[in-house]
Amino acid sequence: MTHTQRTASLGLLIALILTPSVASADLFTFWAAGKGNTFNGSGDLFQNFDNRFGGGAEAGIEIVGLDIFGEAVVLGLDQYLFSANLGLDFSVGDDIRLTLGAFTGPLFFLFPEPEEATGATFSGLSAEQQLAIEQQFGSIEEAEEQFNQFSETEKDLSRVAVGYNIVRARADVDVRLAPGIYLGLTGQAGYHLLLSGEEIAAGAKNEAVEGFAKDNNLPDEVTEALRSAVGAEPIDKKNLEGFNLEVQLHLRIELGT
Repeated sequence: MTHTQRTASLGLLIALILTPSVASADLFTFWAAGKGNTFNGSGDLFQNFDNRFGGGAEAGIEIVGLDIFGEAVVLGLDQYLFSANLGLDFSVGDDIRLTLGAFTGPLFFLFPEPEEATGATFSGLSAEQQLAIEQQFGSIEEAEEQFNQFSETEKDLSRVAVGYNIVRARADVDVRLAPGIYLGLTGQAGYHLLLSGEEIAAGAKNEAVEGFAKDNNLPDEVTEALRSAVGAEPIDKKNLEGFNLEVQLHLRIELGT
C-alpha cells in the first residue's frame, strides 16, 4: 500500500469514527454552567487576587461547532474576571464526552476601588530641579495642580485591567447525569496580551510629560525628574504578553435543537 493510500485509509477511518457524533449533533445548542474554579497566570496582576479559587458561571451558544460563550468569575471581595470567547470545538463520546476546542477573545478584570488617589509631589526633588520646574509653571504648587488632574482618572483606571486571549485552548471531560445535564472538569490555557489600568495611567502621564517637555524645551534632567515625580512610565510592550491557566469543575445544562 502506497503512502497516499495509507493516508486516505486513515482519513476514512477517522471520518467513520466521528460520523456518529457529528450526525447526531444538534445544529443549535444553548448551554449554561455554574462552576468552581482556580485561575492564575504570569505577571504581577494575578498576585492582586485575594483567592486562587473562586466561583462563577458560563453561558454560550454553539452553532454546528462554532462556539460563542462568556464567563464571569468572582475571585475575592469586589474582584472579578470576565471573558468573551469565540472559537471552534468538537466532541467525541456520549455518556462520557471529551470536547476539545480553541478560542480567542477579550479579558476584563475588575478590582476594588483604592482608598485614595495618588497625586503628584515634587517635594523630593532637588532644589535645582524644583527651581527649573518653578520657572516653567510659576510655582511648585501650580505644577502639582496641573499634573494632579490625572489623579481621579488614575484612581478609576487602577480598578481595571484589560486584555485579549490571542489563543485559548480548552479541554472538557463531561459525564452525562441525565439528558442535557453534565458534570465535568475543564482545563483552559491562554496566551494573552494584558494591560493593567495603572500601566495605562502611567503611559498617559508619560505622554503628557513628553509633550510638555518638548513644547517647553526642558532639559533631559528636568524631564526625568518630572516623570519620576508624577509616576509616568512608557508602556513596555514586552510586558503585555503572558499566559493564563484555569481549571474548573462545572455542572452544565444544554438545550439543543
